[in-house]
Formats: sequence, structure tokens, C-alpha cells
Amino acid sequence: MGMDGTDKYHILIAGGQDAKEVTTTKEQEGSFETRLYHIIFEEEIAQIKGHFGPVHSIQVCPDGRGFVTTSEDGTVRLQRFPLDYMEA
Repeated sequence: MGMDGTDKYHILIAGGQDAKEVTTTKEQEGSFETRLYHIIFEEEIAQIKGHFGPVHSIQVCPDGRGFVTTSEDGTVRLQRFPLDYMEA
């Protein structure tokens, strides 16, 4: 939901290939990014990188201004949506 109270028709998707099958340390090789899509227009809005292993979970923050991801690489990442995204 945006700061103005309107719903956002967006979805977060993540995953990646099995970490044991990745033969390189480049994060782009395993597709370990989280992607933000517009549900209605089926368009990718953003890719959020940072994990070096498959993403296991995504949880939207209670205030709706960000999300947390956990990964097989043992990390937890807190991502905040940019203010212009929240105001749009």
C-alpha cells in the first residue's frame, strides 16, 4: 500500500538455482535476486540483488515500506522501498 493509502498491485518474487549447482561466485549467475513485478501489467519493475545463494523467504515489513529476505547463503537482508516508490 502506498503512503496515500492506495493499494499497489505489485508482487515480490525470489528464488534462484540450487546453490550446489552454481559453479561461479558471481551472484548474477545464480539468479539470486529478488524481483518486483506489476501484477496487472506483468512488467518487471525492479531487481534487488545482494544474496549469493537461493532466497528462501520474503516478508513485507509491517509498515509496508520495505521487506526482508533470507537466503541459503546465511544472510538476512532488510530492503527499504525508495520514497518515490511509496509516494507513487
